[in-house]
Amino acid sequence: MAKRSTNPPTPDLHPSASPDCYRMRVKLGWSPDRAASTPAKLRRSGSIVIDGLRTTVNEVRQRAGVSDATYQRRLRKGWSQARAARTPAGRSGRPDAKKQPSYEYRGKRMSLTLWSKHLGINYRTLLQRVNRGLSFAEAIEHKFDGRLPKKPR
Repeated sequence: MAKRSTNPPTPDLHPSASPDCYRMRVKLGWSPDRAASTPAKLRRSGSIVIDGLRTTVNEVRQRAGVSDATYQRRLRKGWSQARAARTPAGRSGRPDAKKQPSYEYRGKRMSLTLWSKHLGINYRTLLQRVNRGLSFAEAIEHKFDGRLPKKPR
């Protein structure tokens, strides 16, 4: 008994299209003629030009601390290669990043994070006190009676 071929014969393919590419296209519903004659999309180059210098995407990404997954997600969202590779991950590197409010007490001005470290008070404790309506001075001096006021809605 002769072996049966499971794959249909492939016609003359475009030079950039592989037999695997042809089979996948036919499987996706392309006509055999269109699948064979359409050139394969070549992947983007691994190098980009930033500030007039040609460098690899990986070098730029690593310097900015951007993971490959973040870089690929940004490309899918329509970011340019340079912007996707150069913009640091997280809110701090973005122009729309929220700035931490600073609080002044006895002539010193610092963020709540720095105040909590400076005073040795848990950050979340200070944040909760401020969010519940206490003035910053009351929050750090613990000058309130009994329980904290209810959180405003």
